[in-house]
Amino acid sequence: MKTSQHAVTLILFVATFGFTACRPFAQQQPDGTKNGGTITVQSKSATVKQSYPGRVKREQFIYVNSPVGGRLSAIAVNYSQLVRQGDALFQVEPPADKEKRGAEASDKLVSIKAPFDGRLSINLPNVPQGKPVRKEATLAYLLTDNTMVVEFDVPDGRGIAWMNEPGNDLRNWRLELILADQAKYPHNGKILGIASKIHNETTDLGFEAEFPNQDKLLRLGGKCTVVVDRVLKDSIIIPRRATFEISQERYVYVVDDDRLAHRRKIVVCDETDEESFVVTMGLKVGDRIVANGIAQVRDGEKVDGL
Repeated sequence: MKTSQHAVTLILFVATFGFTACRPFAQQQPDGTKNGGTITVQSKSATVKQSYPGRVKREQFIYVNSPVGGRLSAIAVNYSQLVRQGDALFQVEPPADKEKRGAEASDKLVSIKAPFDGRLSINLPNVPQGKPVRKEATLAYLLTDNTMVVEFDVPDGRGIAWMNEPGNDLRNWRLELILADQAKYPHNGKILGIASKIHNETTDLGFEAEFPNQDKLLRLGGKCTVVVDRVLKDSIIIPRRATFEISQERYVYVVDDDRLAHRRKIVVCDETDEESFVVTMGLKVGDRIVANGIAQVRDGEKVDGL
């Protein structure tokens, strides 16, 4: 008989414990809140990684300019010729000193040499041999596949927002590259600037980035994925689960001092990861929002379970 009583007591204990453990608002979340609980909005730093489709657009190049004004006395290279670092490309003769003649004057010839291995562009020469050139005049373009330029499009006005962020220097952002076979490229790149136009008459903005290519893994026209890796400072970052969407617009429930929930539209720019959003408009530090159980919350109603 005692055994039966103990069994009944154990069953009641298990049933009671099971009921308690399954009650709403009692499930502990990773951030310490409970279902139906709130969190206070704070600012913090976070690393954001975003991926954009890209393609290898061109080789990197530099302008070969004349360091002095004078006469282009010699062109030492041919059309589309491959050159090595240190090879002589041009000679420029500055205006002659009237007091010097012959060999003395020839000592003033300025030799222009290749700063790295590469290929001269099809625009060689811009100035015919024997003709005068001005200081800083472009004589040719020197291209190298040791560095490749990748173009990628940033959609939905995000690129424009990047450009308008105060104190933002895109050239300091770190870029990663995923090749067409999904292999991670071994070298990081950097943004050079925006491309020449907004594509397809949309809010997509094209950017150019350069990547080292000593291994010759990047080929012209090759498809790739550019991963933009940057740190957001003093940003409002909230859990994705605290938001909901209506007609392609995102909202949260802000809770006032009387525990009343008020629906508020927010604008999110970037995702820090699969569980978070960066809020650019609609929230401020100190706001209290519903973090869990938003499906049970109604606008203007009191939030229970806090």
